[in-house]
Amino acid sequence: MNIIFSLAISFFCHPAEAYRNPVDWPFSVESPWNTPIGNGAIYQEVSDLCTRSLISEASKAWINSAEWSHPIYHASNNDPIVPIVRVESAKYVGFTQADVDKEGVEQIRIHIPVHVKPAMPLDTQTLATDAHLHIIDPTGRWLDEMWRAFPRKSGGWNVGHYNRTDLYGPGVLAGGVRAYGGSAIGGLIRSGELAKGIPHALAIAQPSSHLWPGGPVWPANVMDDGAEKNYKGHYPMGQLAAIPPNINLLHLNPPLSPQGLAIGRAMQDYGVYNVDSGGSVVYAEATVEKELGQAREDVPRLWALLRCVKNNSPASVGGGGSVRRAPLAPVLPPLPLP
Repeated sequence: MNIIFSLAISFFCHPAEAYRNPVDWPFSVESPWNTPIGNGAIYQEVSDLCTRSLISEASKAWINSAEWSHPIYHASNNDPIVPIVRVESAKYVGFTQADVDKEGVEQIRIHIPVHVKPAMPLDTQTLATDAHLHIIDPTGRWLDEMWRAFPRKSGGWNVGHYNRTDLYGPGVLAGGVRAYGGSAIGGLIRSGELAKGIPHALAIAQPSSHLWPGGPVWPANVMDDGAEKNYKGHYPMGQLAAIPPNINLLHLNPPLSPQGLAIGRAMQDYGVYNVDSGGSVVYAEATVEKELGQAREDVPRLWALLRCVKNNSPASVGGGGSVRRAPLAPVLPPLPLP
């Protein structure tokens, strides 16, 4: 009787419409991806080394969506069950598809829709591409993340790296197939968000020449292979940056497009986290390409307004403070049955 009463109370306190869907808006309420900037955030000056590295090539800032992005598919129980096979040689440029078909260690067998396509560009000859591919399982609980995903001749997928991510978890410090050590879909602009608002921090990358070789900062816990040699700047992997609160985005001249304003508000209310090396880019889900409008033209101006946040940590996420710039994320529904 007590258990039934407790369940009834829980349901009453969290009606179904109050939940968010982890398929569309993943990770825990406490995740740094879902935590708004606080009024305790301390912003660097534009002259500080971290911020100088971040904005030094703001004019080249871009949005990756059609290429070098992260396609996400939601599988159903009717989709075929196929193997994901980790292939060591797929990590290295110069190995061919024929090479990787000869080896591999099966990681898992999962439902995968037959129509899925890894991120462009695809180069099945030299594997000189990221070819990310991510599958949400039928329950909506788990995300199977793949890097350098190529179809096996015998069925299933060869991958250079694989991780299973809990969409009810923090999205960081639990593995992933991105350079920073967390989930590949953390911080992605998802389909529909440019129209209705982006309720989370954004994932960005920086050129290796801008990144700091001295080690990652929270919430990152790793860096690229060879970072100590190849990173030449002062912006750490995992660093939080944001547009300071004294900037009125509605007063920029020329005015931002509606899509650019949505990105700017996310940069100001939640900030951006560096998750990879590459160009100066913001990451969006592949399907967002057709929704961008004039956002790409706006991003360089917004990037130039970013400042490193000095005091982001597990004890003061988003800089801490008593007031947040946006409401906390709604709770997730009860865990699905296994």
